[in-house]
Amino acid sequence: MVGISRNALERVIFNESRGNPYVGMDKSNYSAGIAQISRTVWKTYSKLPYEESANAKYYEQNITIAAQYLKMLYNRFGNWKEALQAYNVGPTALTQIKAGLRKLPKITQRYTQNFKG
Repeated sequence: MVGISRNALERVIFNESRGNPYVGMDKSNYSAGIAQISRTVWKTYSKLPYEESANAKYYEQNITIAAQYLKMLYNRFGNWKEALQAYNVGPTALTQIKAGLRKLPKITQRYTQNFKG
């Protein structure tokens, strides 16, 4: 799918929602759906309203967007560790972290550790 391994995408989905297409939106209304896509990312890759991102009937689109976004992050950062960190914390935040302007959140450290092995 769009140039990333199926295994990597499956692991992102498992990490985000445990593969549950009915996961809906998080409490802050920041991310939604099986791959927990943010509002900004959804609007970049989809013509559907963001409210549909949590609709289980669009889980395939949610996964496709996750794959496209993950590939973009890999192309931007050049390695999977940072692409996964950016998927979790956001690419702007990761750039700030790399510049020493802020610290990598523990939740993002744990998120990335879930992909080892």
